[in-house]
Amino acid sequence: MFGRFKSEMPENMDTLPKQLKVVGTLVQGIHLFSGQEHTITDLINHALIMQCIPVTGDLWESYIGAAGWTSNRIERNSLEELVKNGDMDSEAAVRAARAVGKRSVEMSLIIQSGVLANEKLLGNDRLYKPLLDRLKDKG
Repeated sequence: MFGRFKSEMPENMDTLPKQLKVVGTLVQGIHLFSGQEHTITDLINHALIMQCIPVTGDLWESYIGAAGWTSNRIERNSLEELVKNGDMDSEAAVRAARAVGKRSVEMSLIIQSGVLANEKLLGNDRLYKPLLDRLKDKG
């Protein structure tokens, strides 16, 4: 049913292999109190449960992820217009999103190179085999 994503442990316990996917959270709300931080923490908790790795950006603007709001504006390009008009909160949200994206790519590269560098150590572990196979296929 699960194909290569299911492993059977020696104690007859079923588990999924290590995913080690990087998760950077970017959320957008209509105003400051629309639950961005709660949404980010829920996404981080979900990432941890799924054996993934949550990544933040740079302090102070993205200490748990990137959150933004549009000052009660609902137009499609609200954030873009606010940035053009020099709104400091919107500029911080864009910087935070860039930082989270950059850190996510950096962490992905670190994890990939670390797993490949430790192939001998992890290669016999069923929890890491699908990840190693996926990384080696990318070559």
